[in-house]
Amino acid sequence: MQLPQRPGQASSCCLSSSGDFRPIKFAGFVLHLLHQSIVAGVDVALRALHPRLPLHPGFVAYQAQLPPGRKRNTFCAIMSLMPGTLPCGTSGDGSLAIHCLDVTQPVVEQLSMEETLCMGALGSAKSDA
Repeated sequence: MQLPQRPGQASSCCLSSSGDFRPIKFAGFVLHLLHQSIVAGVDVALRALHPRLPLHPGFVAYQAQLPPGRKRNTFCAIMSLMPGTLPCGTSGDGSLAIHCLDVTQPVVEQLSMEETLCMGALGSAKSDA
């Protein structure tokens, strides 16, 4: 494996080696991620500070569509930026263990939607290296 020589090369080598990166979809995904981060950040702050709002922390298992590799690692890194969710590892069956602040919320469904958007921006899962 060759190390990146230029600053911009580092992020591009982490995303895709097959040239299926989609800049327009990626820009849309970044805007979506920023919006979701703000909404989730406000929700987390309200749950943490308001005594009557529920806070049910725990773990959920998420079966990712992406196989282990760069794109799945990129998705996990993106997930770790979202307030209220934190990938903590994998189980024996390959599912991701996700810590969340409220296990009663539709966390798995939200992660599935985020992964689909991420796959659209980074390219198909079949070309993961």
